Amino acid sequence: MSEPIPVCRPDSAGRPLCLVASPDGHAQQLALLREENRQLREALDSRAAVDQALGMIMALAPCGKHRAWRALVDVSQHTNTKVRTVARMLTEAGEQRVPAPYRRALHRALARLRAG
Repeated sequence: MSEPIPVCRPDSAGRPLCLVASPDGHAQQLALLREENRQLREALDSRAAVDQALGMIMALAPCGKHRAWRALVDVSQHTNTKVRTVARMLTEAGEQRVPAPYRRALHRALARLRAG
């Protein structure tokens, strides 16, 4: 009989996620792969919103992509919100206004970009 096989991958927060799979049963490996698949789909889905938000910031500042990314991260950190959530909020606001705390954080980030 073979020894159990440890399978490790980072979880959504980058922490190691380890499962032990027996050589003859793959249920835990399948669960791990499904979670990885879910995380990859989430990353792909949020990529478009992040790119659109970067474009919006680049047009508003005006600035390059690197500085726009720093502004998006700045808003994320000052509002304690994930970057993808901030990006979706900015791009999906449409005719509605972005909530005040996020709007203020974005104005401050843009002001810092323009200053230097």
